[in-house]
Amino acid sequence: MKTKGFLHGFTVFLIIFLPVPVFAQSTADLDARLRAVEDYLEKLPPSMATYAGSLEESINKYTKNLENGLNKYSQKLEESVESKLLGLNQKMIELDVQSGAYKKIETPTGSFLIAVNSSEPVRGGYKLSLQIGNPNYADYRDFTLRIVWGKRWDENSIVTYQQWRDSLTGSVYNFNGQLLRGKWNTVEVELIPATAEDLGYIECEMGVASIELDTR
Repeated sequence: MKTKGFLHGFTVFLIIFLPVPVFAQSTADLDARLRAVEDYLEKLPPSMATYAGSLEESINKYTKNLENGLNKYSQKLEESVESKLLGLNQKMIELDVQSGAYKKIETPTGSFLIAVNSSEPVRGGYKLSLQIGNPNYADYRDFTLRIVWGKRWDENSIVTYQQWRDSLTGSVYNFNGQLLRGKWNTVEVELIPATAEDLGYIECEMGVASIELDTR
């Protein structure tokens, strides 16, 4: 009976003693995992805030670039449409000081050719020598030239196309003389005020007062 009691006591002792380290180990592991989760949660808000700020900055940058792109496209479209309209009616043309190439210009009484023969500085501006060709079968008398000049527009600048148009200088020149048929006729105009850079863009419009025809 004593032996039986001894074995029974020993069994109870083992059951109580063995689970203690296992329970302690599981608790420590759980605590470690809990601390890791807390650390992650503490680090999460700043990273999310940084991400949100970066995302907002990217959106703002994209929106600004999109607006700039649309503005430039609008200005280029406006310039293109205006240039094509001018090219269609040829009532207003752009003169090229560098190449001296002639352009066809139309008036209510006929078509002419016009080119810049030379340019030279004068006090406060520049003097242009123009060649006006009369390819018609009639002489013309008393004509006007409306000339607008200024710096050439840079589509990459912050200046809009309309602002550039408003910055141009213009003047009307009246001539009391003949434009002889089948000939180049030389006239001179002074662009004042003007700098060399202001010769980058010159547009011209022409009007004629009267026509002279031979009678038989």
